[in-house]
Amino acid sequence: MRVKKQTNNLLVEALGVPDDIKMLVEIYGDLIIDKLIENIGFKKYKSSDISIPNYGEYESIHGKFDITGSESWKFLTNSPKWDKNKWKIFPMYKNSFEINFRVLPSEYFEINDRESPGVGASFIFEPGKMSIKTTKSGMEYYDSSNFMFDIHMTEEQFSNPISIKRRLESVISHEIFHSYQLFTKYKKTNQVGYGSESVLNSMQGLLMSEFNKDWNDFLLCVYYTLKFEQQARVPQVYYNLKDKQITNYEEFVSELKNEDVYKEIEMLKKFNSDKILEDMTKINSFQDVIIAPIKIQQMMENIKNWDDFMEIVLDRLQQMGQDISSIKRLGPKVLGSPENFFKYWEKLFHYRADQMWRKLTRLYDKIKD
Repeated sequence: MRVKKQTNNLLVEALGVPDDIKMLVEIYGDLIIDKLIENIGFKKYKSSDISIPNYGEYESIHGKFDITGSESWKFLTNSPKWDKNKWKIFPMYKNSFEINFRVLPSEYFEINDRESPGVGASFIFEPGKMSIKTTKSGMEYYDSSNFMFDIHMTEEQFSNPISIKRRLESVISHEIFHSYQLFTKYKKTNQVGYGSESVLNSMQGLLMSEFNKDWNDFLLCVYYTLKFEQQARVPQVYYNLKDKQITNYEEFVSELKNEDVYKEIEMLKKFNSDKILEDMTKINSFQDVIIAPIKIQQMMENIKNWDDFMEIVLDRLQQMGQDISSIKRLGPKVLGSPENFFKYWEKLFHYRADQMWRKLTRLYDKIKD
């Protein structure tokens, strides 16, 4: 049995789901669920009317609670799942959490083709403060991670919070994996951050447009191609599917196609350089007559100045403490025309989509019963 368990762990790690994060994912999942149940039980929430597109008015329950670093550490070490030796491999210490939750009608998720519960999250680290420290007792620990979670659930899930745990764990695994990426890189190289991809990650947020959806969709595709984001989606899918009692490859693919990451892969695969230019210049209404030239001008400026923007972002990230030695500039040929620019990205998008799909399908051997 032990040999089989070790083999399974090695297999999962080879597929991109490190066993080093498993204990933390499960215990932090317990922690958030326990605190959510506590807040609901003591009615630590508010209720207010909101307007939901394509649905109408709804009286929504919503609330917020914080978990301090000391609280999370105490919960972690008192958990029956706690294993100090496992923790020493990835010694996250005193992580704080901010949890926002809201109840929405089940129709909201159906109308918007969204999975319930919806769990958004972000992992926050301060590059200038990142370090591996040692306590007075000689215990080494890694202290740089704070987490934020936004949970949208149905009334039924609000009445039974434990029902959202699988989905919550999958998102926790994604965010903790980001922390794990930073920790392992820092441990091996003494360098802070995700490297040159951090520049593109910041760029896609910086260059978002108020009125050009096609351009924003393109930037979203840039984000989906980042290797550190694609890597973090592997454990997220694993935790979402591991208890689904999948018995064959067809069932696995069917379940995989319900995951958000599948929509991301499809978005990358369907990106077409000719179509995005056509869509930006298309005139369907009087408003387009006014907006289309502005959209084109903004796009042209962004493409022309792409490498310059990268330099500005690079400088800013380096000032913040991230170690980024160089970036890949696209150069005058690619930036010389929108056609060349989008052709370049189309090729990369399609390649990364195929790459991501292959990574995810390799999870089948671990997930199947």
